[in-house]
Amino acid sequence: MNLKNRKAIITVAAIALIIIGLLAFTLLGTIAGYYINPSHPENKYMTLKSKRLQSKVTITFDTYGIPHIEAGNLGDLAFAAGFVQARYRFFQMDVLRHFARGQVSEMLGEQKVLGSTTVDFDLAMRGWGFAERAVIKPGAFADSDLQVYRAFTDGVNFALEEMTPIEHKILGIKPQPWTMSDSIISGLLQAWSITHNWEQEAVRVALALNLGIDRAEKIYPNEPLPGNTTIDKGRTRYGLPPAIAEEVRSFFPAGPVKIGALNSGAQNYALGDLAELRPSASNAWVIGASRSKSGHAILANDMHLSHTLPSLLFLMHIKTPEVNAIGVTMPGLPFIVAGHNGKVVWGSTAAVADVVDLIIEKEDPTKKGYVLNEAKDGPLEHNTIEIKVKDAEPKKFTLRRTCNGALLNDMYPGFLPPNAPMVALRWHTAKAEESLVNLLKANQAEDVYQLRNSLMKIPSPVTNVMSADSKGNIATFATGSVPIRKNHRGTFAAAGFKKKYDWSGLAGIDQMPHWFNPARDYIANGNNLLENPYYRTPLFHIDSAPPYRMDRIIERLKSIEKHDSESMKSIQADNIAIRGRDLLNGMLQDLNLKKPTETENEALQ
Repeated sequence: MNLKNRKAIITVAAIALIIIGLLAFTLLGTIAGYYINPSHPENKYMTLKSKRLQSKVTITFDTYGIPHIEAGNLGDLAFAAGFVQARYRFFQMDVLRHFARGQVSEMLGEQKVLGSTTVDFDLAMRGWGFAERAVIKPGAFADSDLQVYRAFTDGVNFALEEMTPIEHKILGIKPQPWTMSDSIISGLLQAWSITHNWEQEAVRVALALNLGIDRAEKIYPNEPLPGNTTIDKGRTRYGLPPAIAEEVRSFFPAGPVKIGALNSGAQNYALGDLAELRPSASNAWVIGASRSKSGHAILANDMHLSHTLPSLLFLMHIKTPEVNAIGVTMPGLPFIVAGHNGKVVWGSTAAVADVVDLIIEKEDPTKKGYVLNEAKDGPLEHNTIEIKVKDAEPKKFTLRRTCNGALLNDMYPGFLPPNAPMVALRWHTAKAEESLVNLLKANQAEDVYQLRNSLMKIPSPVTNVMSADSKGNIATFATGSVPIRKNHRGTFAAAGFKKKYDWSGLAGIDQMPHWFNPARDYIANGNNLLENPYYRTPLFHIDSAPPYRMDRIIERLKSIEKHDSESMKSIQADNIAIRGRDLLNGMLQDLNLKKPTETENEALQ
């Protein structure tokens, strides 16, 4: 090898060594910097320091990473809860508030989500009107309540001052400060996420527009599902009002419509996709002292919220001289949604209560730009909705609204056919700002009765709460506000142009389903009917999940004389489906063929 080649090899080797050295130095520097000045939250004991605090606040993380927050007063506790939640979950909180406000595209750009896009979702959420419902009016709070809201908000923003979430850095966006309205929106989003019946109404209306009302009703009946109910105490039969108002029949074809005659143009799957993103089931049951090995009541609950990373729930322990509770909350809320305080334990399932109605509107032939309404003025508003899209031009839509609510036709364009009648969404969420304060009172409850009194003052969401206390009481009760319908069931679109289909108020506390200390000493629910609709008034719900899950829970509860935590775990892990067990014999008989094909043999096996 000549000298020239040797020099070339030495030069290349030297350059390679320099590059390797620089890479190693950079890598080591990055790792060292990551540990010396981490840009991520660490699970370690801390004393929170801020000029905003009036007492000593400590945050201790256990081996599971669950924060235990202790403060000298409620304001400082709320501040610390906001700080911890933002430190770990602010990006999630930010996405959820953007989702509720219909601004996800503004944050992330137009992205595909299942069969729809973020723009489709934004348009739909604008129709639900979370931003308008979360506006805080002057004088809405007492000073003490306002202090808690402000403290939580300050805690969230203090965390943002300390650390920018890594997700925001990656996306190249600056996180905007949290507001008190955002906490109200978090509660409203929780309420909306377990509000299902309107989707079933929408499916029935779509079927009727394609097949006619009579055939659609045979396919998807407006009747309650048969079987057992959670509460078994009704003895007076009230019957049910009509499912379909005679006044709306003229809006639907007499029979099946020719394929393609109605559904022309692009389809929008946002309604179905939103349903996919929601929780599909939840279970809860409680046993009294007579069925427990310990002689104390035991409660089990699994909420079955949609699987997301991170979870839709946030575990934490909060402690002040006024409250000491541990459990789960929704990011954006400072107090416990389900858990215990040493005296009362509570969990919940979606009550699938009927709190939303679809309303068919009819144009006023004598007053242009209005819909007919016997009870009030009915202007038909045409609002231009602008959806901002990151790194792209904004998109504009027309969203019509009547005195009953936004039109489903515009919120989910393409779901209903072009010549469908105007269908509005009627939804009540008044006084949502009162939820946070009454949630605190629930965290302080001494027994199941105080718990109910506090939770019943939260207008939304409507949930089925399962509870027990250290005094030996067990209970189930529905919380929230459910409208009273005297002339229709709420399972099919009602006539907005007739006053008799308006709501006649909201159900009172004693009119809501509740059951305390039944003689059998157990209660269970799996999103099934709380009470038989034929035996209660006012109506609470008609549409529900079938009772199979609850029946299996009760089957397991009755199979053991005395329960403990291990038997409860076993029930939660149970995978026997009574519905499948009941259908199996019929399926086997159908597959028991004299000369089965290879495919039929595989099915049989």
